Amino acid sequence: MMEMPFISIIVPVYNAENCLSRCVESLLGQSYTSFELILVDDGSSDNSLSICKRFAADKRVKIIHQENGGVSSARNKGLELAKGDYVAFVDADDWVNKDYLSSFVQDHADADLLVGGYECIEGKLHAVVAIEEKTYRDKDEIALFLERKLGNIVLQVPWGKLFKRDILVANEMRFDNQMFFGEDTLFVQEYLLFVRSIKSISPANYVYERQPKWQIKYGKRIDLQSRAFGQLLVSLHDLSLAYNRPFTYAKDWLVNSYCQIYQSYLYQTPWSGIDKTLVRSFFHNRQVVESIRRFRKHRKNLLLVSLFRKNVALLTLYAKVYGWAKWR
Repeated sequence: MMEMPFISIIVPVYNAENCLSRCVESLLGQSYTSFELILVDDGSSDNSLSICKRFAADKRVKIIHQENGGVSSARNKGLELAKGDYVAFVDADDWVNKDYLSSFVQDHADADLLVGGYECIEGKLHAVVAIEEKTYRDKDEIALFLERKLGNIVLQVPWGKLFKRDILVANEMRFDNQMFFGEDTLFVQEYLLFVRSIKSISPANYVYERQPKWQIKYGKRIDLQSRAFGQLLVSLHDLSLAYNRPFTYAKDWLVNSYCQIYQSYLYQTPWSGIDKTLVRSFFHNRQVVESIRRFRKHRKNLLLVSLFRKNVALLTLYAKVYGWAKWR
């Protein structure tokens, strides 16, 4: 087992002046101190860079300023500079409890991926999501973990985890700069192809502040969304082949997410501006059809109802009315 692993923490920063100090202070106040903190300012137009510089006296802090290229570009710049045995990602509008890093490294810092629980805050809502503390050390055990968690936010985002940097370097892993929805999930799913051990940690020491009505933001560039949907499906297919599991729940979750995006797109776009070819392509996709049929077949299943009733039902109506899909 590795002793006192050095951890690189990467924080992409863009116009985060209202929350950045809280994030950085929570990281510098960690009970575990063997880390570097890489703050990548992605061309902020507010006081974010100045706030970053306030912490420059701490030798653990590295500050990078670049022209605006998006969150993936900022994370990739951090990956280029990272020197740690492990890499952690933290979003600038989130924060962590003081034992965030120590809960990962105590007694189990040899896993290829370490995953922790989290707290979620969305407006007035607050939830604590803890996961079972367990080590998965062979392919079948990892497959079982993925079956339970691939359709869960736990494995859809890069935060709340430690990634082994040797694996990232050996496989030249980077975030896709052309994606602005799903790039997090794609990165995690691709990393999962290379892991031989996973350790899940029960404490919920990461605090995630979710923005409400996220789907409205992502309903605009439907051409890029269509491409991203295809990439995520391919990635799930690769995982299915690698672990010999269908990962049905994760595929249904993906379809549900994109139903919300297409719903937002159809709401926001005048009829004359709707790209009917892309919408038709989505509805004719085999995985979309299978997921919707699964919902309709098992409509009494509360889990599937909760996933699809608000999104798929409406989009199915659109599809039938305008002839974009034909489901028997």
